[in-house]
Amino acid sequence: RDMELNRRHQLSVTLGDLARERLYERVQLRGLTETDIARFIEIATGFNAPSDLSATVRRHTEGNPLFITEVVRDLVQSGALTEEKIAGRSTWSIRIPEGVREVIGRRLDRLSDRTNETLTIAAVIGREFSMNALKKLVEDTSESQLLDVLDESLAARVIEELPSSAGDYQFTHALIQETLTGELSAARRVRLHARIGEALDELYGADADAHAAELVPHFAEAEPVIGSQKMIHYSLVAGESALEAAAPDVALEHFARAQVARGDREVDAEGGRILWGLGRAQAATSSGVDEWQAAWDTLASAFDYYAGVGDVEAAVKIATEPVSFLANVTGPAEVLGRALDLVPPDSVDAGWVMGRLGPAIWYEYGDEVRYEELAVRALKIAREFSEPVLEMRSLASQATIANLRGRYLECIELARQITELAVSDPAAEGIAGLPHGMACLSLGEPDHAAEQLALGLRAGERRGRSSAQPEYVHAQQCLAMLIGDWNRVRELSQTGTDDMDLPGLLGMVADVQTGRSKTDEDHAWFLDRAQIDVWGLWRTPGAAMVASIAEVESDAGTRAEAAASIREWQDRLAQPELQHSLRARGRRLIASATALLAEDNGLDDLMQSAYHELTPFQRTALDLVSVDRLLGRLARALGQSEDAMAHFEDGLEFCRNAGYRPELAWTCFDYAEMLLDRAAGPSPSGEGSGIGDREKALELQDEALAITQELGMRPLTERILARREILRA
Repeated sequence: RDMELNRRHQLSVTLGDLARERLYERVQLRGLTETDIARFIEIATGFNAPSDLSATVRRHTEGNPLFITEVVRDLVQSGALTEEKIAGRSTWSIRIPEGVREVIGRRLDRLSDRTNETLTIAAVIGREFSMNALKKLVEDTSESQLLDVLDESLAARVIEELPSSAGDYQFTHALIQETLTGELSAARRVRLHARIGEALDELYGADADAHAAELVPHFAEAEPVIGSQKMIHYSLVAGESALEAAAPDVALEHFARAQVARGDREVDAEGGRILWGLGRAQAATSSGVDEWQAAWDTLASAFDYYAGVGDVEAAVKIATEPVSFLANVTGPAEVLGRALDLVPPDSVDAGWVMGRLGPAIWYEYGDEVRYEELAVRALKIAREFSEPVLEMRSLASQATIANLRGRYLECIELARQITELAVSDPAAEGIAGLPHGMACLSLGEPDHAAEQLALGLRAGERRGRSSAQPEYVHAQQCLAMLIGDWNRVRELSQTGTDDMDLPGLLGMVADVQTGRSKTDEDHAWFLDRAQIDVWGLWRTPGAAMVASIAEVESDAGTRAEAAASIREWQDRLAQPELQHSLRARGRRLIASATALLAEDNGLDDLMQSAYHELTPFQRTALDLVSVDRLLGRLARALGQSEDAMAHFEDGLEFCRNAGYRPELAWTCFDYAEMLLDRAAGPSPSGEGSGIGDREKALELQDEALAITQELGMRPLTERILARREILRA
């Protein structure tokens, strides 16, 4: 050891002399980045590396080129990097290849037996460890001997001191730690974790809860020998800390572990806290109907416990958790009604409950009178007691309802009032941002929509939500679809999931609009995915989306399937258990789909009701389509040509002002088709409709062609040109 220290001293002196003579330049070598690793994998295998794989390799190797080479070589030799296996995996686990083990092993073999034994204990503690912890765990070793061990390890660059505080260290590379722990038997590892957990628990004493996340892995591994109680306790504490730190994914792991360990035990104070935390973590990380319902069911179980033991404060907090999926689950109205019975009338707590109960009643039962009554009372209480956050959330709740009911101006006004309160509350801002943004889209204000969606997205991120929040991804795709930014639509389509691939569905529509998707397999995939409603409200045939692909392709088989799905959807709307808000949403989608298939669709009996359903939404965009265009198509099919012309004119004005160019092209095309039919047929006076209709139709076709050619809407371009050929013939 003295010889090694002497060599290091001589090297330092030599480098100092060279630096004074300026004979060399010091270059700090850093590990390869994820981008570098992805390129390396591509060169080694011929396949593009998924981001999850390059990130996993970077995390395990820390960019060390030798380790990367060995890890990738091992993956290739094991057959894990074939094209089929890369395409089918979203998570990766990396083991230490023998070549890396040998390199690390040779470094460790140069160390003394005492040092290796101490480092093994340190490795089980974690990547970072302290001398104080080692003193309690390393037997028959004095403090002086322990310092010698640490000095030897530092000299070999197996560990390094942490600058945060004296006596704290970390392994210089995670693979060194993994190599040491990998040599332990399962039985010894479990018992060593038990010793470490108990030692650290004793070392931290009254401050142990502050180190809960550090203690959890040890007590989780030690569960077979010391039981689960401490693991449950520290998982609960770590989960609550993760929620406070806006890390719901981490919190979910901790609470789920604790809940599984409790098994079928009767819910007590500890169990109630776990259910409450688990429900909050599920609510913050879930996407899709099943996960939303599971999150609410967990919160409802926590509410049952606290209401049962008379803890009204906790019960009310649980019932009024600001979850964003209230419209998509069953049960909130019943729980919130019970919560309202627990609190004094006209109190602040009553205001919080009523602010949530009103929307829940409207969503589940359609009781608008009761909803309006509760909303007014909640807002009055908020202002009476100067509770700006309650006021914000009451307004945000009403904004969501207004948007769902198509009262877009009211939604925007409510969102404006929220902004004027100037109180920081990410929950209310996140809830209001989405309906405000979608309302702006519906009213033809894409710039304002983008601004509001960005605000809502940032508010969600402050609450610990991912930047790929499904509802915001979908909203951004809607914006891109309406302005014809197909590349952006396709980019966002990559965020879809197998369970609810809404982004992928809209990506498919973009491909159809531009003619990139023409095969029977593409149509089959689209029709299969269209079994999910485009807003993710509930799983039913996506009639409007299926109809849109039928409209673009003019495929008789697809149109027949679209009509059949509309009929099926109509049957589902008659189900008594369907929520009121979903029923209203479904009626509008059926009306839109019926309008898109308004010619020869076998849906004649639905056209009149569709016309009445859509009439209140004139001068707006609904489900990515101009409502005025839909009304024009319906009026034309119903033989109301003058009404149809008026609707088409309104649609042209709306789309031009909004900059919704794809929809403008379709409106021009539909309007031109109607005018050409009028020009070819008799006028009301019995004579031809005249040259005027034909000339205007050609002007509309020219406008549509200019747009479709610029935006690459090949199928519609071909339809217009084919129509021109017929006219010339």
